[in-house]
Amino acid sequence: MKTFVSILAIVTIATAAATPNLKRRTGIIEMRAVSDLCGPLDTPMCCATDVLGVADLTCSPVPTSVTTSDDFESYCAAEGKSAECCVTSLLGDLGLVCSAAA
Repeated sequence: MKTFVSILAIVTIATAAATPNLKRRTGIIEMRAVSDLCGPLDTPMCCATDVLGVADLTCSPVPTSVTTSDDFESYCAAEGKSAECCVTSLLGDLGLVCSAAA
């Protein structure tokens, strides 16, 4: 019985630890599906720092209410950032590979 309780506790803790990341990933996938601003593998993001025209830092996702390229660029400009299409990373606000939105 003690073994069963121990295994159940370990499984519960492991599941709880993985849940927050799963929720964030689900949001990114939904954002890609709703928005046609970038290619199918890219996520529309507003980024502040560009490193050598490839990697972008301090990026934030665009709300799903932004649906056109003009709205996308205007939204990012209002935040003082540039509109980028990024392959998002698992590190949060770092867009690993980004290109300017068309």
